[in-house]
Amino acid sequence: MVHVQVVRALEDNFMYIVRNENDDKVLVVDPVEPEKIQNICVKDNLTIVGALITHHHWDHAGGTPAFRKAFPDSQQVPIFGGDDRIEHVDKILKHDEEFEQAGLKIRSLSTPCHTRGHVCYHVSGKNGPGVVFTGDTLFIAGCGKFFEGSADQMHRNLNEILASLPDSTLVYVGHEYTATNLKFAESVEPGNQKVIDKLKMGN
Repeated sequence: MVHVQVVRALEDNFMYIVRNENDDKVLVVDPVEPEKIQNICVKDNLTIVGALITHHHWDHAGGTPAFRKAFPDSQQVPIFGGDDRIEHVDKILKHDEEFEQAGLKIRSLSTPCHTRGHVCYHVSGKNGPGVVFTGDTLFIAGCGKFFEGSADQMHRNLNEILASLPDSTLVYVGHEYTATNLKFAESVEPGNQKVIDKLKMGN
């Protein structure tokens, strides 16, 4: 079973520590503040063996220089990503590329639009549901801004690529934008009962 630990960063970012349950080897997702990640891993006796970066924006990839300084052996602790604008990236991933790290199966999903090199990561273990890290492609009740792509690309990202994952997949997003996204959705569709109910849950 995939175990995910959420670590807050900056103002509203999420970083993640990912491992097979009861395993001490971990991957980290978007470690923009790697010292926070390191402190947790030292306290919990966890060994970092790689980093998954969703896209090159500083609030997701800005920690890679400090990460590489802390883990200088790129053969043992590689940095994965989909864009050569990510500093210290060791492996540029292609769409639907699969590999194993930390006893986990990782599948890279190319989701260009927010940035042209954006990647979501579907991660699965031996048992239990898989998880997907969506960075700034998919949020709760919203999606990322179209900085380097088109509406057609985002439509494909959301309704073809991510929608094709098993229904049991747990989704981990890059930012806490839920309340803002829901309020916008309510302004567009004031009669949407699902939006109304979700807003009530936050109060």
